[in-house]
Amino acid sequence: MLDPVRTADIEEATRASGEEEWISVGSRWREWWLILPALACVAALAIGLATLQARRPAFARLSILIAATSGLWACGSAIVIWRGRRWIRIRPDGFDVRFRGGETSWLDRQVSALACVRIPTFYSGQITSEQRQLSLWIDGGPVPTRMTATNQLAPGAPDPLQPLVDRLSQRLLEQGQDALRRHIPVSGERWHWDGQFLDFEGEGGRSGRVSIDEISSLESLSGRLRIWKSNEPLPFFTVPLKLRNAWLLRELLDAALTERGGRVPTTETENGLGRLLFERHPTRLFGWLIGGVGVAMLAVAAILITSGAIRGRWPASIIGIALIPAAGLVMLAGRRLARSVLRCYELGLRKNGFSGTTELRFDEVDVFSFDARRQYSHGKYTGTAVTLILATHARPSAGIFHTETVPHINDELEELCERVAEHIARRMARAYAIRRLVQWTPELWFEETGLRYTRQSFWRRHAPRLIPYDSILEYEVDQEWLHIWTNDQERAAVKVRTSAPNFHPGLIVLEGLIGPMETEAHHAGPVAIPDEHLRDIKPHTGWRGRVGGGSRRNAPPV
Repeated sequence: MLDPVRTADIEEATRASGEEEWISVGSRWREWWLILPALACVAALAIGLATLQARRPAFARLSILIAATSGLWACGSAIVIWRGRRWIRIRPDGFDVRFRGGETSWLDRQVSALACVRIPTFYSGQITSEQRQLSLWIDGGPVPTRMTATNQLAPGAPDPLQPLVDRLSQRLLEQGQDALRRHIPVSGERWHWDGQFLDFEGEGGRSGRVSIDEISSLESLSGRLRIWKSNEPLPFFTVPLKLRNAWLLRELLDAALTERGGRVPTTETENGLGRLLFERHPTRLFGWLIGGVGVAMLAVAAILITSGAIRGRWPASIIGIALIPAAGLVMLAGRRLARSVLRCYELGLRKNGFSGTTELRFDEVDVFSFDARRQYSHGKYTGTAVTLILATHARPSAGIFHTETVPHINDELEELCERVAEHIARRMARAYAIRRLVQWTPELWFEETGLRYTRQSFWRRHAPRLIPYDSILEYEVDQEWLHIWTNDQERAAVKVRTSAPNFHPGLIVLEGLIGPMETEAHHAGPVAIPDEHLRDIKPHTGWRGRVGGGSRRNAPPV
């Protein structure tokens, strides 16, 4: 239930091994704060011995001092790591924990709460690993004992503790549901739920109580659970998922909303766009800098006016007076840039920028472009420049342009991209079902029997080429390009930039077309695209799709 990642594969591998293995869940010896001082100690000691033989006692004393300091640091780090070393072994009815020469066994029924999150680690804007943080609260004393299991995993790799997490979370969920049926409240950190009323303690000590009839929806985004009331755009309660049993509140409230009749979209809010999901402030610092320039211009104008009046130099005073409105315009521009914000709501976007406020609903967007490019300066990664362009044919002046530089693509930008792409993809799929001809990008068209690809080079426009859907073997998104391979040539038959207009919605449609066509290979023509095939995509990460469950890229032509 909590972050299910190929649990079946883990269980199958465990059964195949025929034995229970110890899983490392504590500190590791490969930590920079241990390796770096150890290397510094060895290097300083070698330099000290060399300078001592060269009869440089001053340098030798300094090197030995550095070696001693680094050695003490390395020894302290080694002790901390040794104290934090622990392993877990999963049993059918519980688990064993081994640490510092000792071993403790617990049963599943002793676990009263848990929290499990996976935090990605980025390097140069790309995910390099994920840190799994599992916290278990175990009964057995006056106060529950908290045990933390942390480990580094490869991106998307299966978690060896996932079977235990799924088993414990399922048991805790059943316990909570049974307690609510017997009218016993269920509690977690900063919340209390009795099946009808939610008592919560928000940030800043703000607390309150709401009933299930007042709750409209909930959503997990950026590692936090947000809960909304009806007709209110802002969430009334936000809790990090790493807190005790925050995931349980999400499951129980979701079941209660489903039993009531589903989530209620807050479309009757004042702005008409529904719930506020998140905000982006891209140019706040730049706006303050522009405002500072305006203040400096105003100070220069005051100096010119004053000096001109005292010394009788009227041209200087006239120049100072002329600078006042210019300084005011610059300060106004800086103020607007500092307050520039992009708000993503349930049903659309609102951009407060330099030229004013622009609103655009997701169902109005006809053109969508998402571009994420990693920036480097002298070979060093400086951030990822993200550019979003949304436009509608009905209101050409209501387009939204948003650009910012971020350390890496986060969940908020992914959520925005997926929401817009899904709306456009559904319209493209409906249009394809009627006309059998829909434009994807300026170079690609969806036709009845295949993709029509018109390659454009710097010098000329090549003749169109039809690529049958059943000849597509593999497709891959690698940062800035989409490559599609067919069974009649070794090189990629299609190469298109991911920043092209409507690239991401069209990619969803392509996935939906190839899936049904592979399963309905004996049909005379293409089938309709079911909704379950309009899958969400992750626009910023490299990923690969294969037709028929396996790659046939090097297979001979058929």
